Amino acid sequence: MYLLAKAAQAIPIGTAYGVWVGIGALGAAILGIVLFKESLSMPRLFFLILLFVSILGLKLTSK
Repeated sequence: MYLLAKAAQAIPIGTAYGVWVGIGALGAAILGIVLFKESLSMPRLFFLILLFVSILGLKLTSK
């Protein structure tokens, strides 16, 4: 929560929260694949990469 509050000082809260949730979803998916041996299909990999690119896009365009 501290990092979300710090991010909200520099970028709009809606963007900060979107990035926060996206990082959490991406992290949970990666941990599921690594720790719990969940499948990594091509569509799943594509959408995880798309999520990562979307997070970067939100962060880079919110100045």
